[in-house]
Amino acid sequence: MEAPELGPGLVERLEQLATCPLCGGPFEDPVLLACEHSFCPDLTLDPRTAHRGLLISSDNRGVSLAPPGTPEPLDSPARFDQLLAVLGAQGFASGRHCWEVETVEGASFRDSASENEDAGESCYAVGAAGESVTRKGLIKLCPSEAVWAVEGRGGRLWALTAPEPTLLGGARPPPQRIRVDLDWERGRVAFYDGRSLDLLFAFQAPRPLGERVFPLLCTCDPRSPLRIVPGEG
Repeated sequence: MEAPELGPGLVERLEQLATCPLCGGPFEDPVLLACEHSFCPDLTLDPRTAHRGLLISSDNRGVSLAPPGTPEPLDSPARFDQLLAVLGAQGFASGRHCWEVETVEGASFRDSASENEDAGESCYAVGAAGESVTRKGLIKLCPSEAVWAVEGRGGRLWALTAPEPTLLGGARPPPQRIRVDLDWERGRVAFYDGRSLDLLFAFQAPRPLGERVFPLLCTCDPRSPLRIVPGEG
């Protein structure tokens, strides 16, 4: 007995289920949760957006401060020229999405114009940025600049709120794995401890975010490499 042919509608649906809605490529060991969060292990960084002082790993998943003498790539309109940052290669214009970043103990990204007042401390910031985020010149990391992020500084974790950052977790050190939870339609960007899944902080906009949103990673110290990793459970 021959197997029945699949109708065109069913074939199209199967193709949709096997394709990552973020990057458009086929899923490779994806995690799709019942709560409609979508994990895609193939999230990568976009070297074209990286500040010329940053070094992107060969698999485009890690970023660190480039050692002295490292050849710098050419500048481009998409590249940050003041903020030591890089965006993800995949953006999100709808839906709910999660990704995680492995961190190392965290100085200051409050304002890219400020002096390094925390000399001797490592530093990083992780979160999300809108496609309209300023690439050239100085930028303050806060929601009004299309940036939703937390910062590791001085052994503490801070939410980059305006007009001043908000200290998180009291005396506890920053987690070494941070989960970023984006709900585009609800205008919400939340941060969790990637191990315990405890809520760290949530930014809440009054409406949908209104533009494509990308992962954002910033580091200004060789002791603070960052890496996008698949979510654990």
